[in-house]
Amino acid sequence: MELYDHGFGTHGHGEKALKTFLEIEKGGVTPNGSTFICVLSTCTHSGMGALLSACKTHSNLELGKIVAKRIIERDPEDIGSYVILSNIYTAQERWDGMEKVRKIMVVYGIRKEAGSSLVQFVNSDMWCFLENVSGWLKNNMGITNLFFCLSPT
Repeated sequence: MELYDHGFGTHGHGEKALKTFLEIEKGGVTPNGSTFICVLSTCTHSGMGALLSACKTHSNLELGKIVAKRIIERDPEDIGSYVILSNIYTAQERWDGMEKVRKIMVVYGIRKEAGSSLVQFVNSDMWCFLENVSGWLKNNMGITNLFFCLSPT
């Protein structure tokens, strides 16, 4: 198993390695420490975020905590790791863990920017925006999204 996963990692195929690992685990084989380290190493070659995202997909909180901690130790300003870990806690209704992650983000000044979308209609000069709302509109009016369109005429 270790050589198989390491081969994937060396060639940048972390997703294949992780999928293989999960299939073998589902088949009843319990991975040892060496296998686990190999999977982590493999995912490092293709981005440690791949393994953390897989933890979210498969609702694996325990592994997600370990992976997020390692990523955050290497890059404490990488907001993605905090957000994914928070989402893993939220999906399992572990509000205490989610709050802890969010408080850490506040203490270190790590902030996720609100998302937005911009769409231009085909054969048109019209542009439409969808903006997530924070601040006064959200807190006082309960508005969470704005949708508006602009036209040059």
